[in-house]
Amino acid sequence: MDDTLLIRVLARLVQVRVQLGDRYYEDAAHGALVAIGRSAMRAADTKACLSNPCNGNVVRLRSHRSSAEMDDDERS
Repeated sequence: MDDTLLIRVLARLVQVRVQLGDRYYEDAAHGALVAIGRSAMRAADTKACLSNPCNGNVVRLRSHRSSAEMDDDERS
């Protein structure tokens, strides 16, 4: 893996801190961490076949509502 992207992200965060101050640096760093988390979650969902339909043995579970709360279509 090439570390160029990591270096660019870190350099940009340092630049934000120097030019804009700690408050905006913390906002930018937090935003970067959230974006990393979303990417990791998307990758996990894809691997678990939640984002894209899977051709494997995936069983979709029904809602936890009681049968009295279900519509007729949901009961069948």
